[in-house]
This record gives sequence, C-alpha cells and structure tokens, in this order.
Amino acid sequence: MHPLKEKSIARLIIFTAARLEQFANAHILTPIGLNITAAKIMGLLYVHKKISPSDILEITGGTKSNITQRLNHLEKKGFIKRLIPESGGTDKRKILISLTRKGKNKFEEAHELINEKSLDFEKKFSQKENNLHYEFLKKINILLNQHEYEQHEKNNNHKKYFRGFASACCPADNERLR
Repeated sequence: MHPLKEKSIARLIIFTAARLEQFANAHILTPIGLNITAAKIMGLLYVHKKISPSDILEITGGTKSNITQRLNHLEKKGFIKRLIPESGGTDKRKILISLTRKGKNKFEEAHELINEKSLDFEKKFSQKENNLHYEFLKKINILLNQHEYEQHEKNNNHKKYFRGFASACCPADNERLR
C-alpha cells in the first residue's frame, strides 16, 4: 500500500498541527504584529517571568540564530527586555529575558483572540467530542514529555530539563497533565 494512503494518527496530527499553526499565524497573530515563534516566547515569559535565551531555545526548539533574531525583534518592538545581572559584567550567559508591560498586554491580546477563535471552532463539536479531543491531546502531550525526558536522560544531559513546550507555557493545562 502507498505510504500516504495508510491511516496514521501521527501523520494526521503533524499535518493538522502545521495547518493550525498556519491558521493562527494568518488569522490571529499576524494581524496584531506577531507570529507563532514570538507568541511562544512571550507565552514562556508570561509564565516564567524571567528566563535565559538558552532556556528559551531549549524549550521552543529552532536554531540559536532564529531565537536571537526573534528576541531582537521583540526587543525592538518593546515587548521584552534583557535583564543584565546585578554583578554587571558582559557575560551573555547570565542575561535573562522578561516581558515588558507592553509585551504582557500584547500577549494577553493574542491569548484573548486565540480563545475567541477556539470557542468558535469548539462550537462545531459536541461537549463529548470536545472532552474526547482534550483528553486525547493531553495524553499526547504526556507521552511527548515522557519521550523528551527519556531522551534527556539517555543523552546524560546535565542541563536542567524542561518539560515540553505545552507544559512549559500552559499552566492551566499543566495541572491537568499531572
């Protein structure tokens, strides 16, 4: 059988996630001056208050240059600020990133728009279907977290371990993931 004709939940999830990301960019984030990467970074900062660029990179993935570009762009727009260590110095590894008031307001605006679009989308399903979707996606995130942790341990990585992006930036869902 042709590989694309086989039923595959993983493939369907991957392609659906990509379509949802494109939809969010086109209809929610771009109109308010953001993109998905910026929203992810701002979400992490909203939850964690201060976080290092290397931790942002580890949680969100991507490349160092892409994260640097995103941080520079967010800083130019006044959404984030770089916090220099009290000890002074120029060690970039000690710099932390935080949201500005303007950044917090912009993230809350994006979050509100996402909730509005989600509610419109969820109305197309019954409460039972929405509950099943939620439980399924929650389980997928739990399995991804377990896999990421196992890989982290397997690689004997001495860096601190962050749970997956969904757990790192969605505290309400984080409670449900336990």
